[in-house]
Amino acid sequence: MSPALAGAIGPDVADVMAVGRRLAATIGAGGPRLRIAVVHAYSSHDLLLRYWLAASGIDPARQVELVVVPPVDMVAALEAGEIDGFCAGAPWGAVATQQGVGRTILVSSAIWQDHPEKCFGVTADWAERHPDGLQAVLRALLRAQHYCDDPANAEDVAELLSSPDRLGVPAAALRASLPGAEADGGVDLSRFAGSASVPRLEHAAWFLDQMARWGRFGTEVDRTALARAVYRPDLYEQATGEEIAPLAGPERFCAGA
Repeated sequence: MSPALAGAIGPDVADVMAVGRRLAATIGAGGPRLRIAVVHAYSSHDLLLRYWLAASGIDPARQVELVVVPPVDMVAALEAGEIDGFCAGAPWGAVATQQGVGRTILVSSAIWQDHPEKCFGVTADWAERHPDGLQAVLRALLRAQHYCDDPANAEDVAELLSSPDRLGVPAAALRASLPGAEADGGVDLSRFAGSASVPRLEHAAWFLDQMARWGRFGTEVDRTALARAVYRPDLYEQATGEEIAPLAGPERFCAGA
């Protein structure tokens, strides 16, 4: 959030719903409707933000204006006053904080603990025509995930991504969210391997349920069939040589909604 809005919400608190109630009170006090940016209308950021707003008693369709801004432009838009806040993946929250133009009031893991975010997808046609190539790409991706998940490689990963031909942001901002960094409550630590890489049908169902909730498609869509067509745990199991273990317990969401 902008420093002014973060200050109006009040001191940092650990309770995700207390932050939501403070934001609801700020919105209810009148004034212009808040403009909050997400990276894409169908992104996990959009759906997680809407879920938390609704759980906090804020109607995301009426009481705030949700707009799409490319991640690389988020910090500049916040600094220019074009938006009041944003929900985006690392490192943009850390960049805004380090530049003094924003402050993190909530991390997405407080909304849904260990939620999935990025995805790798190919067209069904390409997958059918290149089964060996797809498996080779999946194995390479899995090796890269294990490399990125090793704290010993965090400095190398941060330096690689900080170069001008990639993200072009300070390595320290990237390092803050990589495995091995010291969690400070204002940055989500990214996970790449293990359960973070598993295409679970349960997760597909949640995303589709939320898309339907916010009118992304109508009741005519067969969500179960769509989930099974897009999420392919069988291809993942083929690449790893292991069966996907069942969830150890229920997913951990913020209260209500």
